Amino acid sequence: MQTDLARQVKDQLSIAEVVKHYGYAPNRAGFLLCPMHREDTPSLKIYPESNSYYCFGCGCGGDVISFVMQLFRLDFKGAVSRLAEDFRLNLPLGRRANPLQLQKRRHERWAQNRELEARRAEYRAKCKEALTIRSMAKPAAETPQESPAWGQYAAALGRLDYLDNYYFESAHWR
Repeated sequence: MQTDLARQVKDQLSIAEVVKHYGYAPNRAGFLLCPMHREDTPSLKIYPESNSYYCFGCGCGGDVISFVMQLFRLDFKGAVSRLAEDFRLNLPLGRRANPLQLQKRRHERWAQNRELEARRAEYRAKCKEALTIRSMAKPAAETPQESPAWGQYAAALGRLDYLDNYYFESAHWR
């Protein structure tokens, strides 16, 4: 039964569309950053001709099912169910998923996407703020040190210091 389901899934889905569906974009050579480990240079290669992948960094590899198993830490049945649901495959999976569980999973994904978009919006706003501060004109040399212009300028530089040395350093999720 498992081999029959695996064959049906592999016949209906390509590794390229599965990788793309889950938010990963391979370069022209078919390499992408491996989602199974942290890296700076793409080391996971997809092979459309054999409908498989292999990571030269961590050694993981396989087909579309094993990709989903490793990506979401699922067992075989969970990965096949996830692929069937996400790609709307008509597979005989036996017991149907509980509609309440499906609704809960969709709500969790929606909440995760909403949180991610809020983080991205905050990050863009901080980038814009840092750019504005960097483009501020320094008060003229003849301006008295006690003037509000110097105080505002010093406060802006303090804020820029916070953004550069704390906020941007700790925002690794980008």
